[in-house]
Amino acid sequence: PSLIIPLLINYEIKGNDFIIYNLFIIGFSICLLFSSIFHTIKVHSMGVASMGSKLDYAGILILISVSLISIIYYGLSENPMMRSIFIYGIIILGNLALILTWNPKFKSSEWIVIRTSIFILFSFIGLLPIITIMLIYPINIAMEKLSIKYIIWEGFFYLLGAFLYAFRIPEKYYIGKFDKFGNSHQIFHILVVFGGLSHYIALFKAFNYSKGIY
Repeated sequence: PSLIIPLLINYEIKGNDFIIYNLFIIGFSICLLFSSIFHTIKVHSMGVASMGSKLDYAGILILISVSLISIIYYGLSENPMMRSIFIYGIIILGNLALILTWNPKFKSSEWIVIRTSIFILFSFIGLLPIITIMLIYPINIAMEKLSIKYIIWEGFFYLLGAFLYAFRIPEKYYIGKFDKFGNSHQIFHILVVFGGLSHYIALFKAFNYSKGIY
């Protein structure tokens, strides 16, 4: 509530703005919910754990998709045709990535680097609309429209978390020391929250800029 109230005070949210804003909030919540479900049921059996891991992958892809869609929506607000192309492209590629990550091979530890790389590459697709916006508008306007400073922070948190998770840092170097607390998976989830918060701030500022609120 403390994050939502300032946005409601600044401007009356309605129509597509209401949808886009809540799309990110719901997508981020679904990602954390699916992850929680996976970690809760994974000890039941191999079959149940496999189903839970698929939910986990789906949640990550949903988060990446809604993050890209929300920032594209405001960054290309004056180019509806191009905006639609990028948004539909994200949706299509997100579904393709989902099909790929639901392959049974991807749940094995041997595929962890490839699995993580797919999520990272899908995230980097977001650079295409960002570069496009930078080319269309003067650099200072593009940075304001995208709230680029917070997008960079978002990328930093997500990439750092993905890197630590993929290479099992720090537990790989200190066997048995981080079995309960401080392992890469826990750090990854904490950094995901920081990344989501960074995106929320970026979205908040992009929304205000689009309405002439500074």
